[in-house]
Amino acid sequence: QIDGYPSRIRIVNTGTATEPGVLNFYNAVNGRSIGAYTTPDIPPNGSLEITLERIEALVPELQDLKITDNTRSYQYNVRLEGLTGYAQHIIENTRSGVSLDMSPKCDLGVR
Repeated sequence: QIDGYPSRIRIVNTGTATEPGVLNFYNAVNGRSIGAYTTPDIPPNGSLEITLERIEALVPELQDLKITDNTRSYQYNVRLEGLTGYAQHIIENTRSGVSLDMSPKCDLGVR
């Protein structure tokens, strides 16, 4: 998170069944698994948005990374798993009111 530019993840279910998605988090420096967040069920052709601030509050390992990681990396990669669909990384510029889709620049791979 950067002040003035809050981030959120949009998860879209393109499948035919209602199902949750799992966001797995990896250390951006060494690739190690950090933790995971399982979304509530998302209906077919539906979506869910959650702020990174909220995700970080729900996944204690992400808070621990900021405090204890010797690499001092405050970045992590996100991978969507267990859902037919995709994830987008959206950043809002609060100064101009513009939202940016950072997905092409971020590793939000789907397995």
